Amino acid sequence: MRSVYRVNLDKEEIGTTLLESGDPPMGVVSGKISFHALISAFNFFLNYCRIHDITVNSTDPEHEFIDTQVIPALRVFRTDGTEIAGQGCCISGFKEEGYEITILGIPYPFYAEEFPLQRRAYDERFRA
Repeated sequence: MRSVYRVNLDKEEIGTTLLESGDPPMGVVSGKISFHALISAFNFFLNYCRIHDITVNSTDPEHEFIDTQVIPALRVFRTDGTEIAGQGCCISGFKEEGYEITILGIPYPFYAEEFPLQRRAYDERFRA
């Protein structure tokens, strides 16, 4: 069973994620965000990035697409309060497909302990 992780921005919980995808050699995990009360995640993150001078790689207002650089105040926690700490978190996605959080550079051995399903899936792809 997958764990549910809390997604916080500026110490306020804005949603949850399962962190269902990963790239173990890079120490990267990502997952769709289930937002608690955001009417428009696109506008929320676009405005947040503008106010806080955070680079937005790309946007498409028509499809409400956004892809951000690392947002320093964006953090992910297990339910016991342990932070899933890496080099930073960023957001990407479309309104229709949902928005995803990506955590970059999670160190080992924590990565392997916290995300054994991603590690196992990666290992099985390269078995002969």
